[in-house]
Amino acid sequence: MNFGIIILKLSMFFGIYVIYIIFKLNGFSRNLRTELKRAKKFYFYDNGIRNAILQNFAPLALRQDVGALWENFFISERMKANQNAGRYVNSYFWRTSQQQEIDYLEECDGQFSLFEMKWNPKRANTKFPASFLSAYQVKDKCIVTPENWIDWVTNVPLYAVNGLEFYSIQNESFLTKTQKKSLKNLHKLA
Repeated sequence: MNFGIIILKLSMFFGIYVIYIIFKLNGFSRNLRTELKRAKKFYFYDNGIRNAILQNFAPLALRQDVGALWENFFISERMKANQNAGRYVNSYFWRTSQQQEIDYLEECDGQFSLFEMKWNPKRANTKFPASFLSAYQVKDKCIVTPENWIDWVTNVPLYAVNGLEFYSIQNESFLTKTQKKSLKNLHKLA
């Protein structure tokens, strides 16, 4: 069964409640002629629901959809982390008519963070499309694998002051000394 048909059936069956099960990621398009303008992808907030609908609970080693499952997992977790941290970003994916693609991108203050999900770390030498890199201002490029995904979910800034981003206390080990000092001062003010 086609995934789009499953989404349609879900939305017809659950009506408005489908909002809490799936979310839509729109395709990003600004100025390149080849960018797909009306593209969209649907993801589940919970991979367990996705597996139940597909009736597939097989171990990962036996699955044909590991890449899609991994992409769904990371994107949903990243979006939850952004929301929980109060970090508001515009989230998209990007694709062109030449089949160039970026799995997930975030736009914040006119800059982009690009994410490419790879279940197999051996394939993590992926390059991002030069057409995107030359057309837009890119802040970060990240290849997300099972080995490093947690860094991109737990290291979401909690808040920013004067351009310094601050993270949750359990993750402050990667803050600079200046940022730690500013964080202590902010806690004194609170």
